[in-house]
Amino acid sequence: MPTNQNLAWLTVTILTLTYATLQQEYNSAVTLTLSTAFFTLTYAILRQTRLFHPKQIDAFSDAMESEWRSRIVSILHAIILTIGSLLCFYDWRYLSHEDAWSVITKDATTTYDGTFYPVFFAAIFGGFLQYDICWILYHFNTYADYSALLHHTLFLAMTHYNLTAKVFCRPFAWLSVAELSTPFLHIRWYYAVRGWKDDGMYVLVSSLFAGTFLLTRVGGYTWGLWDLWVSGRDVWMTNTTSGAFYVVAAIHVGYAMNLFWGWKVVKALERALRSRGGEVGTETATKMKKVVMEEKKSK
Repeated sequence: MPTNQNLAWLTVTILTLTYATLQQEYNSAVTLTLSTAFFTLTYAILRQTRLFHPKQIDAFSDAMESEWRSRIVSILHAIILTIGSLLCFYDWRYLSHEDAWSVITKDATTTYDGTFYPVFFAAIFGGFLQYDICWILYHFNTYADYSALLHHTLFLAMTHYNLTAKVFCRPFAWLSVAELSTPFLHIRWYYAVRGWKDDGMYVLVSSLFAGTFLLTRVGGYTWGLWDLWVSGRDVWMTNTTSGAFYVVAAIHVGYAMNLFWGWKVVKALERALRSRGGEVGTETATKMKKVVMEEKKSK
């Protein structure tokens, strides 16, 4: 159960997020609200129905069960946003150079009179972050993840500003495609908490997580920063408000966090491979000993 201090922080946070959402244009405010409600409702349904829960989860603590459900919701969000990132990349062909970095007009339309995918999916992303921040605060006595709070607060503030000012539509594509690694992160955790680290699938999932993380959150992010400075600097440094400089600074902080986590990801993968390699080596040695003993007996 949450403490009174947790509930107090949660209340303040809900009021702050509600106020920030109401400052958005109507379409973005509705999408933000529906997104937050959708992910919250999904978690509630999972808790009530115990859908996708393993049979032996009764042996888990309440905190572990809550985290199990939370990670399912995160996987769902990651899938939605990864698909959305492809649509955002597709939108690049219709964005003018100016609109890619700063939409001068007040509406959210592109040059082909369609809807900006980055605006829509950024609102979905923001809604998920609002849900997840509230979930962390509610469970903070058992899930005190300060790094997640820092990450979520940083990117949620960026998202609210970008939605209000309609800036940085182009970077959202490569920022959101980084969610490709998230499902593998959580699936790896599911294997770990069930004591299946010796399973070959654990090593496979760990490898997929490390590969997608380094590809999107390190490699793709590095290219995105290059694009930010080389392709868009002439627009966002002149045609935007001062808040754009905060967004650029926050993106660089996010990059530093990814580099730090990337180093930890590689180290974790090395441990998993060494563990699996040692296990395979032991099994091979045991089999060879049996063969030698059988040969001696036959002689």
